[in-house]
Amino acid sequence: MEATLAGVNIGSDTDTVATIVGSIAGAHSGIGALPEHYLEVIDRVNGYDLRGLADRLAEVAAER
Repeated sequence: MEATLAGVNIGSDTDTVATIVGSIAGAHSGIGALPEHYLEVIDRVNGYDLRGLADRLAEVAAER
């Protein structure tokens, strides 16, 4: 979480930097590092089902 916040606050193209940093940090740390209520808010506000998407990505990766 600190890495993503630093990416947002670094300046310049902050949305891209924060997205890349957040993706790498998330891949490294796993879903357990994200507080459950954050996931609920992100899903509700954006109309996502991130857990469902992650499950589907895992299924596709397992098929290969």
